[in-house]
Amino acid sequence: MSTRHLEHTLKYELKPSEVAEAMISTVKATGRLDSVQRETGTITGLIGHKLLGILSVWDTPIFIHIAGTENGTEATIKLSRTVDLALDDGVVQKRMSHFLGLLAANNKLKGKSVGGGW
Repeated sequence: MSTRHLEHTLKYELKPSEVAEAMISTVKATGRLDSVQRETGTITGLIGHKLLGILSVWDTPIFIHIAGTENGTEATIKLSRTVDLALDDGVVQKRMSHFLGLLAANNKLKGKSVGGGW
């Protein structure tokens, strides 16, 4: 068994509250929202996939930190999951890719990303 970690930082020309709203709705769309700490800018939850297209499987912890910057907002997304080395099929990378794809399609964030993103 091994723990896989993946981190990605995105920058937006939006207020932190607007980015947080979009992140929260995206976590809810692909998993379960566990907590939102407005004081620290932290969002946590579990993301996953649909097994056989119907059963939700939330198996990958997600941690998002949102911070205001001089020109907007920076969102750092971290995923981690313990996987069996023999069965590791890149699930953490797949979860991150799917999550970033949902963010890219989010109307609140479209066209507002600066560097570091898609």
